Amino acid sequence: MDVDDRHLRALLIERNSALRQVFTEALLELDFEVTAVEGRKDALDAVLRAFSGLDVFVVDLVDPASEGGAFLALLAGQPATFGVPVVVMTDGSGASGVPEQAASLVKPFGFEELRAAIEQAFHNARALRFAGKAPSSSSP
Repeated sequence: MDVDDRHLRALLIERNSALRQVFTEALLELDFEVTAVEGRKDALDAVLRAFSGLDVFVVDLVDPASEGGAFLALLAGQPATFGVPVVVMTDGSGASGVPEQAASLVKPFGFEELRAAIEQAFHNARALRFAGKAPSSSSP
């Protein structure tokens, strides 16, 4: 998934430290530079530091304490993050506030499922940008 011979940059939001490590290793295996954080505040700090240089968001929506949904809500409508691919990780019960361009994964999942979800998120984001649609959230 390299673009222009550079590593793509992923922001991973996962509250569980063991899962954060596993997902970080999987993203590294996919040639991403990874910033892994526990919650919304750290995620927002990472976005500000990156100056919109992030290529994909991988966000946990299973644990409400991870504040992934709140993070996605804050991103909605922000020009700097418009069209950034998003992968949301859920428990399969549905989640609100999921961006239109998001691809979903139901925990637990494997490496190939993560790869496919990231590819789908990039495809969805390109389609959204091509259509010129403003960022929005959708509910199941």
